[in-house]
Amino acid sequence: MYNHIVAFEKKLQLWEHQLRNKIYAHFPSFQARKSQDSEVFVNIIQDLRNEFASRFADFSLRANQFKLFVTPFDAEMETVSKYFQIELTDMQCDDILRSKFHSKDVSLIDFYAKYIFPSGKYTNLVNRAKKIASLFGSTYQCEQIFSKLKQTKNNLRTRLTDNHLDNIFLLASTSLKPNIEKLSRNKKH
Repeated sequence: MYNHIVAFEKKLQLWEHQLRNKIYAHFPSFQARKSQDSEVFVNIIQDLRNEFASRFADFSLRANQFKLFVTPFDAEMETVSKYFQIELTDMQCDDILRSKFHSKDVSLIDFYAKYIFPSGKYTNLVNRAKKIASLFGSTYQCEQIFSKLKQTKNNLRTRLTDNHLDNIFLLASTSLKPNIEKLSRNKKH
């Protein structure tokens, strides 16, 4: 996911540069109307870049941690925190781990799960890897909950109050299953 974010930021920079210099290689419909002023679109892309940079500022601060997680055998000691240097040195000198990492049959998560976690040798690297691996998996549940809320609160259901939405949000985000039969027995119909 981090790579996609970095790639999109670079594409925005490229598009801004090309529009500013009236290079329309990636804008075929713009190429047909070369007389049109592209400065308006340059400003829009600049605003988008600024918004994107502010929303994903945390990622740029953690760039070295992401690189360490994704390519531990290519990490340079000068860019790595002192807490990981000894373990990383041991890992980089282990030829068996290196071959497993570069194997086509082993995914990144499988590499950590099968070869790094069970070894018990690299506790600091393991803890960091667990944190980084869990960063991107957690967005699914949030997106699912907001999707449910969006379906619930629409122009056909205008009488829903904030209290109703809070209750719906709580139900959508919990893994608890209510006992409907027991709850309905206590109510007078």
